[in-house]
Amino acid sequence: MSITCIENLSNEFFYEMFDYLDGYDIYKAFSNMNHRFQQLVNSSFILFKIKFDSIFDELYTDDFKQFLLFNQQQIYSIQLSISKENEHIFSYLPIDSQFNRLESLVLNELEPIILISLLPKLTCLSRLYSLTVDIWNSSDKLGHVYQLVLTLPKLKYFKCSAEDSDINVPIPFAMKNQYSTIEHLVINHSCTFNELSAILSYTPQICRLNFAHLNDSNSPIATILPIKLANLTYITFDIPYIIFDEFKMFITSLDCQLKILRFYTRSSDINYLEANQWEELILKYLPQLEKFYFQYVEEIEHDYHCATYLEDFNQFNSSFWIERKWEFVTEMDPCEVLHSIHPYKKRWHDNISSNKFFESFRLNLICPSREEYLELPETNIYNIFTTTHFHYLEIQKEKIDFSILINIIDSLSELDSLKIHSLSLSSTKSLSMEKIIRQFISNKNKITKICLENMIEIEEVYFLIKLCPHLNYLQINSLNTIDIELFVQNIINKIKNDYNHNLRVLCFCISTADDDLVQEFEEMAISQNFFLDYTIKRELNHIYITMKI
Repeated sequence: MSITCIENLSNEFFYEMFDYLDGYDIYKAFSNMNHRFQQLVNSSFILFKIKFDSIFDELYTDDFKQFLLFNQQQIYSIQLSISKENEHIFSYLPIDSQFNRLESLVLNELEPIILISLLPKLTCLSRLYSLTVDIWNSSDKLGHVYQLVLTLPKLKYFKCSAEDSDINVPIPFAMKNQYSTIEHLVINHSCTFNELSAILSYTPQICRLNFAHLNDSNSPIATILPIKLANLTYITFDIPYIIFDEFKMFITSLDCQLKILRFYTRSSDINYLEANQWEELILKYLPQLEKFYFQYVEEIEHDYHCATYLEDFNQFNSSFWIERKWEFVTEMDPCEVLHSIHPYKKRWHDNISSNKFFESFRLNLICPSREEYLELPETNIYNIFTTTHFHYLEIQKEKIDFSILINIIDSLSELDSLKIHSLSLSSTKSLSMEKIIRQFISNKNKITKICLENMIEIEEVYFLIKLCPHLNYLQINSLNTIDIELFVQNIINKIKNDYNHNLRVLCFCISTADDDLVQEFEEMAISQNFFLDYTIKRELNHIYITMKI
């Protein structure tokens, strides 16, 4: 039976729909429709999520006030953006025990004086588990704010944000029985490690810590007493301009069972790039660590020098990193170099590759806007290529010139896998392909796997096959605007005619791939007598042709 009237819909339908709507909008739309919807809106099954966004309108605020007063016991969450014009909203928002189902409170753009006057009232809320505050002009008031927040009896999550650069959080270390119930703490403002340690002394139940230190300068870190945080398993640090020794001093002061560590920094301290220091720190102080995410950004200046520490990169290929499957990645653009460590990410060739995890080095070149950064082998950036044993290279620049690509490949003697966005052969038009290959090909080239994201002309594929004589896997994406069967036929004939005995697998990414296309390839292979022994299979939109020549 079709439903032609909204009143014929079940209550359960409205319960689910209301979960996605603002509570005040629900109240205005349904409370005065008829008796059925008035009862529905007043049902204990309906919990309202309220958002007030700084609109200053007397009629609006009067209606909002009435809604709050009559529906206190149905309000689940409140989000308020409080400006100077509407800070009087607290005069008719009597926070008391009647809000017995309020679990989440978000207060944005708040003056610290208002927050300090409000926080003591929140102690009567028996289900307030989450509190988020964004404070203005907070440089000398945050210590008082934290001392009040840490007394809230049921709080599990607390996030505090403030944009002032000159912030102090003067708070004493916790005394006996001065403990908070907070399990997840997010600090999004300037704070010294000493102040952070004092805050954490109140939170023995903490499980997750997110800390974003927004200040450019750090006060000297004093000796930090050990803090036992038995439940702490997850930490995120976003801390620019801090030296490795200060980070190490703080992280080693935590007596915890850390399983996940995320750390982002922009620093000139190259100790962050010494694999042995990380290895020693993790083995001694973080033996339970399962996932490690690290990013270190350094700017590229005209006098950029990196040779002093490049050889240390090779230490990231030791058994320590291999056993944990953590890979070292370098991403480069004209302005900065980003070095990172993270759990191994599955790559485009992993579906067919049988090799075990042993290549923990990965190099990404991120779209250089000025091509001279790649054109000049004498630039210091090329030291990274020649000194460090990278095995994987990904170039996201569109239409990279073949000569630049060759120079890069020639500098990476251990390179095994190559992924490029697209290739330009325009400068080869006056030369024969064979002459180019003879001039540039090197016996050092060990590349066995290539992925070409966007192919413009088939000669690009011929060039890559010739350039990399050890190639055994070739993947080409975006084959949607060409005659696919003719393309595959030409590629395979090229392989046979050139007696390429290494290339074993061709992979084509085709958005329209289906079983019928696989059958057409099978028939073509038989009619053209491609190979005596081959298999053709499809996985989603990828078609794999595996052959024995």
